[in-house]
Amino acid sequence: MLNKIKAFMLSRKAVVLLAVFIAYAFFSVNNAYALFEVSIKKLRNLPKTYQYPAYIGDNKLFFAGDYKKEYSNKPEKITCASVYDMKKQKNIPLNACMNIPRSMYISIALPEDRVLVLGGYNTKNTKELWRTNGRNAEIYDIKTNKFRVIGNSNFKYTRFSKYLKLSSGKILILGASRAEIFDPKTEKFEIPGELMYEMHNVGAASSKKEKYYYNLPGCCYASQPVELNDGKVFFAAHGCNPYHDRSKNTAIYDPKTNKITVGPSQINLSSTSTRGVSKLSDGRVILIGVRNYKDERECEIYDPKTNTFTKTGKLKHGRRNACAFNLKGKTYVYGGSTGELIFERFLKTLEVYNEKTEKWKTVWNLEARGGFCPAVQISDKEVFLGWGVLIKAR
Repeated sequence: MLNKIKAFMLSRKAVVLLAVFIAYAFFSVNNAYALFEVSIKKLRNLPKTYQYPAYIGDNKLFFAGDYKKEYSNKPEKITCASVYDMKKQKNIPLNACMNIPRSMYISIALPEDRVLVLGGYNTKNTKELWRTNGRNAEIYDIKTNKFRVIGNSNFKYTRFSKYLKLSSGKILILGASRAEIFDPKTEKFEIPGELMYEMHNVGAASSKKEKYYYNLPGCCYASQPVELNDGKVFFAAHGCNPYHDRSKNTAIYDPKTNKITVGPSQINLSSTSTRGVSKLSDGRVILIGVRNYKDERECEIYDPKTNTFTKTGKLKHGRRNACAFNLKGKTYVYGGSTGELIFERFLKTLEVYNEKTEKWKTVWNLEARGGFCPAVQISDKEVFLGWGVLIKAR
């Protein structure tokens, strides 16, 4: 009798082990793509700041510093610049501080060992947070280890603003309903096109209506711009007016004419949710729906040759404020949140798009998670994600 019980227990254990083995094999096959295609590393000892860095070469990230003034009765917290060595995973403080301490700015690596620090907030009064300058620009010189003020841009910018380094060496910067060009050689800003669109908006800190003009069609904030094969730049426009209407607008910037024109309308995808935009290997552009109010996992593809949109496969997970990036010609999307009003959760999954099957596949669960995730492109094979994750294509 005892032998029968032992045999039964052993057979039951064997069934459990077999089930575990099958589940593990299924998981391994499902994630084999990630195991062979990408390596993922969670970096340590990063500076304690929410500001986005600039890649300055030699496996180093430059953090310009930070400014905090949470409450009127609390002291200011000013953090100076530092360089983070991704290879050694070590943060090296620099004896250099911005002339105007700020937070929520954008930083852009420039030629000749320089970094542009633009916009952001520096107010001591949190009630006037959205009323601050946002136009001040400084340049950090790596050789002299000093910041210097170069004046103001034409418009305001925050860390949610987007930029693209053009083939000419100039930089296209997209902010709230407006765009401009920065020339690293002259260190000057210029406005492309004309301020032809009129907007009546309600200020965040005021009940008064404000009237201003802008040069982006039906746009409050733009998606990441993408340079097309013909040298023109494509981007999607987030709808924004006093009622925060959503928009299907897109825009195209032509560096030759220095003008911005209205692009074709998307099919169903609201630009309010279009945070992820990436160029495919054949020159087309995929727009990734990242807001999950109901079922907005839809993605669409823009074809510059036909100037039209077509639908493609849905994301596995709806993602709000996710980031998209391209590694060795393949499009990935990471992070974001479910967008639920009450039980919102931040995702830590990585998905990859298959251009042949036009389907998305979840390939990895990362340690880090979060929304408003910036993707700092290190090379065509490597990307740094703002929550401390380094992804490298094998």
